Amino acid sequence: MAKAFKVEPDGSFYIGKRRHLIPETFSDRQVHSYQTLLETIPDSPSGPTMKAETRRRQRNYLLRRSLLVVVPGLPWKALQSLPLVSVQTIHDWIARYRPELAGEVGTLMT
Repeated sequence: MAKAFKVEPDGSFYIGKRRHLIPETFSDRQVHSYQTLLETIPDSPSGPTMKAETRRRQRNYLLRRSLLVVVPGLPWKALQSLPLVSVQTIHDWIARYRPELAGEVGTLMT
């Protein structure tokens, strides 16, 4: 049975045997990039709408990509191998314990 993924109260978590830490403070650039990556992308009213599968893949990519912006040293390959439920767990932790980072997009991630 696989070990449950957990973000510790200090913001640390493990991917494999490597420990990563969500910082306590973020630069304006990190906040802007994180929030921009997680904003809802509406379909263009004048163009074709996205298929559900394409929208799901895009959302999954942006959820993972936004973590690279705020977690120093987090490798993309390790993040790609992480199950989406674990990625969502990290975002939920950020929304709860680093609300200044999540801002208004915290409610859009679910």
